[in-house]
Amino acid sequence: MALMLIDGNSLTYRAFHALPPDLATASGQVTNAVFGFTSMLVNLLRDHRPDGVAVAFDRPEPTFRHEANPAYKANRDKAPDILRQQIPLVRQVIDSLALPTLEQAGIEADDMIVDATCMRLVQTPSAFDVMVMPNLYGDIVSDLCAGLVGGPGLAYSGNIGESCAIFEAVHGSAPQLAGLDAANPAALMLSAALMLRSLGEQAAARRLEGAVLSTIEKGDRTTADLGGNSGTRAFADAVVERILAETHR
Repeated sequence: MALMLIDGNSLTYRAFHALPPDLATASGQVTNAVFGFTSMLVNLLRDHRPDGVAVAFDRPEPTFRHEANPAYKANRDKAPDILRQQIPLVRQVIDSLALPTLEQAGIEADDMIVDATCMRLVQTPSAFDVMVMPNLYGDIVSDLCAGLVGGPGLAYSGNIGESCAIFEAVHGSAPQLAGLDAANPAALMLSAALMLRSLGEQAAARRLEGAVLSTIEKGDRTTADLGGNSGTRAFADAVVERILAETHR
């Protein structure tokens, strides 16, 4: 199933600055952003033919970033009045097409080009919260993030559906390491912890995560990708020992 999530504010802003402001109705209402937004939306739907579409809009209230950093976006100019006046008209277009809109107080949506996203992830990873992207970009960005935290052996994942979920290591089966007692099992273990959280087993998830992180921090039985000399079995044994020690305290 192909889903498309559109950044409504960004698309409207781009449309406004791409077209001349002399596009207006007989009554004088400027409509360049409305016309441009509608044209781009029609092209996106025609070219990609998604199974589902939603348009996300920013709320006017301050976000959690403004609360944490009062200077957040303080140097940005306010949107021109003739642009802000067209936002309700853009929403009317979306409503007439029966497309759902998404907005949440305290949260903002933003869109970025994938290469700029990768650079910013390296520079300021804390600037990102939830990221939505197509499968190919997801492969690129997830590998980048895996490198940032220590390699693919630490990258865990969850694929959440409406009626089922799959939890797995990002690196897949790693067949080249099969039977060699060399693979880092941390990603699989952390994926299992994520599964436990989804099942409501918070205490068990915390114990497993804590044991894995303690084993990595201690460094006495880590695999080669983490700078150690131990194998898969030794790493797993260390994690089990720490879980048992925590359980019997």
